[in-house]
Amino acid sequence: MPAGRPLEPAGDGRPRWMTAGRVAARPPTHRIRLTGQLVRPVLRHPANTQESIFIGEEAFSRILAPRAVDQSKLFHGGDIPTPMADAYSTGPFGLDEPTERDRLQLLEEVKDPDTIRILGSLPIDESWRCLEIGAGMGSIAYWMAARCFDGRAVAVDIDTRNLDPHRSSNLEIQEVDIVTHDFAHSSFDLVHARAVLCHLAAREEVLARVYEWISPGGWLVVEEVYTLPVGASPYPAMNRYAAAAEQAARGRGADMRWGNRLPGIMAQLGFAHIDVETRPRLVGSSGLPDELWRINLEQAGRHLARSGLLTKAELDECLDLLDDPTFLDIRYIGIAVWGRKPGLARWCDGSSAREDRTDG
Repeated sequence: MPAGRPLEPAGDGRPRWMTAGRVAARPPTHRIRLTGQLVRPVLRHPANTQESIFIGEEAFSRILAPRAVDQSKLFHGGDIPTPMADAYSTGPFGLDEPTERDRLQLLEEVKDPDTIRILGSLPIDESWRCLEIGAGMGSIAYWMAARCFDGRAVAVDIDTRNLDPHRSSNLEIQEVDIVTHDFAHSSFDLVHARAVLCHLAAREEVLARVYEWISPGGWLVVEEVYTLPVGASPYPAMNRYAAAAEQAARGRGADMRWGNRLPGIMAQLGFAHIDVETRPRLVGSSGLPDELWRINLEQAGRHLARSGLLTKAELDECLDLLDDPTFLDIRYIGIAVWGRKPGLARWCDGSSAREDRTDG
């Protein structure tokens, strides 16, 4: 249910509104703030509205029209996406890209503070068994190992060259494809994934298996993005890039708006105490977020140009915008969702243990 949609009338006859999992008698106020929470961002797709698009009809048609593309340059095997390992290694964010290590370090600098704040808000026990899916450079896996020093942390990634296996004695590194790999039921008390599942064609099947990996009373934290629809930007160059990126994502089985479905999917799987946090990501205000967006744009743009989805001139126009002091744009919305698997937690003693029987 989109945030801000009225529910049944309240006792006084006024409509009620759903926001951050709570029911209120007043509509939510949508503000850009560091801790702003909305179940789902209110976004209108260009196909359903005209007033939010600041470009002409003809130009908009050109943006939305799919371009002919050599599918083999998006992934091996023509029309069928390859296993995650092949798609990753040959894609824009494989470790063989010359700037990928820099990109991953920037990603940690920009996103780790929010991730650690959310993880730190959970009732973590030092004996917890933790799993980090898509460990990248390893910062969150290292944090888990330090925080749960009497437990263990398992860091998995399709490519583990940037992970230090000697960082901690309770850290285990596994180079696996999470699409095909499996763990035993109830192996972990905390599982975290950031900007991973949206790239997987089998994302919901993986999430269902993750539920089985978590022990009763354990937690899942997933951080994803909601990429704004094509036409949402007031800058035509950014809309052209968005159209190309969206077509490429579909080609490899990714869904960069999947994060909007996460709260409902986790509820259907059986998670309880689900909470949601959203954060609009502003580009053009300088600093680390701009550096991260630039390197993302450069790496992805090169692949889009090679596949014929974007011209070099169109890519250069986007990069030039980042040097324009008047440029300011929201490119996507970060979505974090976390929830608890009902049941008796193994780390609780008899006096504090409880089993969830109903969860609202």
